[in-house]
Amino acid sequence: MFDSFDKYISLFSDHIEANDYWHDIGSLHASELIDKFDNKDWLALTDIIINKSDNWLARFCESIDNTTNIMVLPILTYAIERSNKELSMKALDAINSILSSNIDFTNYMISIKNAIDKVKPKADKVELAVLSSLENKISNN
Repeated sequence: MFDSFDKYISLFSDHIEANDYWHDIGSLHASELIDKFDNKDWLALTDIIINKSDNWLARFCESIDNTTNIMVLPILTYAIERSNKELSMKALDAINSILSSNIDFTNYMISIKNAIDKVKPKADKVELAVLSSLENKISNN
């Protein structure tokens, strides 16, 4: 399943911001593919993530809002730690979306808080709202 997912989102990885088709249909299909991941797929993704572009990682972040697999956290943490504000925001937004699931974020809280502190000074009003929502969820956990 991972190979299908990889090939699919690679089609939309030319730019950090995706086209309308991706936002209307593509991200939903990618999310459906992720929902079918087993542990082997997550391990395959973890093994190659360092070789993926920021744009590929951005598409990944936009695809995982319903994911409840703990394996998503190291990938999102890796995306946050790359030196790309837009990618960090997409990863933080993904975490914000899935934080209410039953995933245990305890081991990743420091990385998440550090990422928030890193991007906050350059954030626009919408991004600040996302970061504020995420900070509130973290403080309530």
